[in-house]
Amino acid sequence: MIKARTEARQQSTVAARHRRAHDEDGGFILPWFALLLIVMVAMAGFGVDVWNWWYSGQKLQRAADAGALSGVVFLPANFNSTLPSAESTAFDAVNINGYSPAQTTVKVGARPNQLEVTITQTVANNFASLIGVNSTDITRTAVAEFNAPIKMGSPTADLGCDPEHGCSAKHWLNIGAPNVNQQTGDRYADLNNCSGSWGCAGNVNSEYIGTNYVYTVEFPNAVSNVDLQIYDPEYANGATNCDNQWISPADLGTLQGLAPYSSDPNFAARYGGGQGDFCTGDDGTNLGAPQPTAWIVRDSSVSPFQPLANPVVTGPVGSGPSGAASPCAHQFKGYNPDSGSYFFDLLNPGSGQYDDDFAKSFHQYYTMCHINSAPAGAKFFIQVRSNLKFVPGSQNDPSYLANGAQDLSIGGQNRYSVRAVNSGTSTIVAGANTYAETHLPIYSNTVGGQSPNFYLARLLPGGGASGRVLHLEFFDIGDVGGGTTTIAVTPPNDPGFAVFTPTCAWSANGGAMPASTIAGCTVSGITSNTYPSGFQGVLVRVDIKVPGNYTCDVVKPSGCWFRIQMSYTSGTQANDTTTWDATIGGDPVRLVK
Repeated sequence: MIKARTEARQQSTVAARHRRAHDEDGGFILPWFALLLIVMVAMAGFGVDVWNWWYSGQKLQRAADAGALSGVVFLPANFNSTLPSAESTAFDAVNINGYSPAQTTVKVGARPNQLEVTITQTVANNFASLIGVNSTDITRTAVAEFNAPIKMGSPTADLGCDPEHGCSAKHWLNIGAPNVNQQTGDRYADLNNCSGSWGCAGNVNSEYIGTNYVYTVEFPNAVSNVDLQIYDPEYANGATNCDNQWISPADLGTLQGLAPYSSDPNFAARYGGGQGDFCTGDDGTNLGAPQPTAWIVRDSSVSPFQPLANPVVTGPVGSGPSGAASPCAHQFKGYNPDSGSYFFDLLNPGSGQYDDDFAKSFHQYYTMCHINSAPAGAKFFIQVRSNLKFVPGSQNDPSYLANGAQDLSIGGQNRYSVRAVNSGTSTIVAGANTYAETHLPIYSNTVGGQSPNFYLARLLPGGGASGRVLHLEFFDIGDVGGGTTTIAVTPPNDPGFAVFTPTCAWSANGGAMPASTIAGCTVSGITSNTYPSGFQGVLVRVDIKVPGNYTCDVVKPSGCWFRIQMSYTSGTQANDTTTWDATIGGDPVRLVK
C-alpha cells in the first residue's frame, strides 16, 4: 500500500515536471518565433527593395543608353552650340524615358566622338527604412561612340583646284554622265558601256547613283555674307588637255577689247587655252547629248546626316541667277563646239548668239548661293547631277532638278571645283570646311614628274581598345598612258601626337594584287593596261588597321588627315579620272560602355 502510494507520488511529480517543462518551452518559442518573424519580414522587405533597386537601375540604363546613342551623332562638331545639339538631343531622349535634365549629366567622353550620359535617381525604400535607410541613390552611365561619314579632300573652305590661288597639281572634281564608259573612271555617275570594268553587269554599272554627288560646306563658326561658288560649273567640251578652246588668236584679241573682259587681269590664262591653271579639261568621252549639269544647294534643317532629305535653300534678293530672291538651284546647258567661232560667239555680247549663263560660268567662279548669315555649326549641301535633260524654263526649278526623269543619252565629263568665300571677294572663309563624304570623284591633268600630295580622309580617334579598320577604295586610279603612276598612303603626322606605322592590306577587284607592285602602303607600276598588267577599270582597296590608342590633333582642321601622294613618271601626261571612297568598318553608332 505504501509502495503504491510512493509510485503514484513519483508519477505525479514526473508529470508535473513535464507540465512545467512544456510551460517553459511555450514561453520561449513564442518570443523566438516573434523575433524570427520580424527577421523574415525584414528580409522579405529587403528583397523587395533590392528588386526595386535593380528594376530602377535597368530603367536608368535604358534611358542613359538612349540619350548617349541619340546625342552622339552630333559629335564632334556640335556638343552644345546650335540646336539640335548632342547635349540637347540626349536630354530630350532621357526626358522621353521619364527622367529630367536635373537628374542627368551629359558630357564629351574620353574621345571627341564619344558622348557620356549619366543619370541618377533617388529611390524611396519601403522596408529598409525600418532600419533607418530611407532612400537609395541609383546611378547608371552610358558611353556611345559615333564614327561619322569620313570627310574627304580638304580641311579648308575650297575643294579641288582653285586657279585664283594657284593649282599646280591640277586636280579637279569630276562628274561623268550616264552614257560615258565607266572605265574612264567615274565609279558612280557613269552608267552604260562599262564592259570589263568593276561593278559592271550586263554592260550596265550596278553601282550607278542617280542622284550623283554631294559636297558639304561646314561652318564651325557663325558667318555672314558668304558665297558658295562653283568654278566652271557648266560642261563645255574643250578636250582633256585643254589644248583646243576653239577661240582663234584674232577672236581672243577682239574679245579682250570688250567689257567686261578688258578689265580681267587673268584674261589670257582664262581664255587662251592650253594646260594652264584656269582650264579644267572637260572632255567628250561617249558624248552623245552634251551634259547639262544641275546644281542644288540644300540646308541641314531636317538632317545634318541625310543631305537629300533637306530643303533647297532660297537665297536673298540678288542671290539667284536672275538676281531675284530665288532658290539656290540652277542647271547649265551642255556645250559642244561645232565651229571655230563657237565659244567666241557665246562669249561675245554682240554676236547674236551670246549666252549669259556661259559667259558667267566658263572658266569663272559662279556664285550658286549667297548666305546672309549662318550660325555656328551650320552645314550646307551642294548636290550636282549630270543626268537630267535640259528643259528651258526649268533650269531654276528645284523640283525638276531634284526629281526630274533621267536622260540616259547624256555624255561628256565635267570638271570643276567648289569653295566658300567672303561675299564679293576671292578670300575663302576662314575656319570653314568644304569636303566630300564617302565618295570623292577626281580628275587629274597633271604633267609627269610631279608628286602632288593630297588630303584623302580625316579619321578622328575612337574605336576603343581594339581600334578600327579604315577602308580606302580607289577606282581606276593612276592609269596614265606612256608611263606609270605610284600611289602612297600615309597616316596623320600631327606635331605633338603619336605617329603609328600602318599595316596596309591591298586587293584589286576583290582578289590579291601582284606582289611586285606592293611595298607596305605604296603601290607602284600603275598603268592604263588591262588588269592584271594594268589598272584600267579596276577597284583597288586597302584596309588599314588603326590601333585603339590612335590620337591626332582634333582641334586643328588640318589634323587627323590620312594623305595620298601621286607620283607620275617624268614626261607623261596624266589625264586620269578616278573615284576615291573612304569608310570605317563596323556600326557607325555603338555603345562602348
